[in-house]
Amino acid sequence: MISILSKDDYLNSFIIEQYSNLDTTNYKWSDFNVIRIEGLETLIFNTFSKSLVHLSWDISHRKIEDLTPDEIQILHSCNIVVNIDIDEQVKYWELHHLLRQLEYSKDTINRYNILTTTGCNARCFYCFENGVEIKTMSPRTAEQVATYIYNNSQSDEMIELRWFGGEPLVNYKAIDIICSNLKKMGQPFYSTISTNGSLIGLPHIHNSLKKWNFKKVRLSFDGLKNEHNRRKNYPAIHDAYTVTLENVDKLIAIGIETSIRLTFDENNLNDICKVAEMLIKRYKGNRLVKVYSRCIFERLTTIAANNDLAQVKKLVKFKEFIDSLLFKNGLFDESKWQPIGYQPSFCAANNPNAVVIDPMGRLTSCETITPNTQFWGDIINGVTDNNEKNRWTRIMPIKEKCKTCRFLPSCTTFSLCPNDYYDCQERANNSYQNYLLSEFLKLSPRKND
Repeated sequence: MISILSKDDYLNSFIIEQYSNLDTTNYKWSDFNVIRIEGLETLIFNTFSKSLVHLSWDISHRKIEDLTPDEIQILHSCNIVVNIDIDEQVKYWELHHLLRQLEYSKDTINRYNILTTTGCNARCFYCFENGVEIKTMSPRTAEQVATYIYNNSQSDEMIELRWFGGEPLVNYKAIDIICSNLKKMGQPFYSTISTNGSLIGLPHIHNSLKKWNFKKVRLSFDGLKNEHNRRKNYPAIHDAYTVTLENVDKLIAIGIETSIRLTFDENNLNDICKVAEMLIKRYKGNRLVKVYSRCIFERLTTIAANNDLAQVKKLVKFKEFIDSLLFKNGLFDESKWQPIGYQPSFCAANNPNAVVIDPMGRLTSCETITPNTQFWGDIINGVTDNNEKNRWTRIMPIKEKCKTCRFLPSCTTFSLCPNDYYDCQERANNSYQNYLLSEFLKLSPRKND
């Protein structure tokens, strides 16, 4: 028996409209299938069509020629089987371009990444903003930012204000000015923030989170107390670890979702294991807390693998172990899978309906501000360099290593994308296998030891 567990009918109408012949010899399994077998059952997720299908048999025991016409009809309606002559990569690329045009037909902006400052109260050795001149948004600029946002948004559309830095809460007054002005203007919005978590519990900030329409907070731990405090290296906070942990509890108390990143490299693996276990013990079963791991970026690049492949493989396996541990205990941040629904952009920098505003009111596309960042406009004059702006939304030819990858529809890059992860396919497979396991558990609830 075949059961369709989820299906995007709108997306599938673009993909499957030309398939009609139900002769099994005219079909093959899709290149974009991700498969998990448990016992005598199979789950298949198609990364192109976003369809999830359950088979009551082990797929490895039946060839496609053994399927009945009715089974073929169901499976090809979900893109699990496809016409034998189709080039799926070409089909995906054509549809990706088309759906981006449809999705971004409006000129308005609905996501604003706002850097209130490039300064920070921590001194993390791995910060990508090392070397960036410290700039702080003035009250006057904050007022102008609010006006820019109102003039470039649809007045009846909910927009996201994504606070970034530096440490954005170092300049919390800019957040207050922008949010207060937008409320007076009648612009619907909600806020999310990337923060080190050390300041968010201060009374004058914590008491304003609801007023600022905070929906989600992203913060990080680098280990248990001694390791976290050593790596964060706060000049003015003696025990930032304890302060941040207490702040997580304060966020939960007022109903704000908190996503915790465990930041690691080869030198703090044991500590990350311990902090993961601590978080599981403390927050297991709490729906407002989600956790995931991330290795310091340059440790997992192709260049790093060329220099020390064994070290990179060790870090990759560690990430898989931690994320699986978090998943088994119901704490893994499932938004990192993003398996359901078509995404026209896999990064806000490639989204023409998103913009980054720096502390001086300059406009760019990538929130990772470095000494080499090129700006294409400002909040007073708007776009002043269309060529630079368009470079970020340009779609590049498929990378050679991506051409035969079944995860291509889940991570399509763009012309200026800096990511060059050695383990991209392995990490994607691990995420989808966890997703499929979670779906198996829904089908047959059982104790997860």
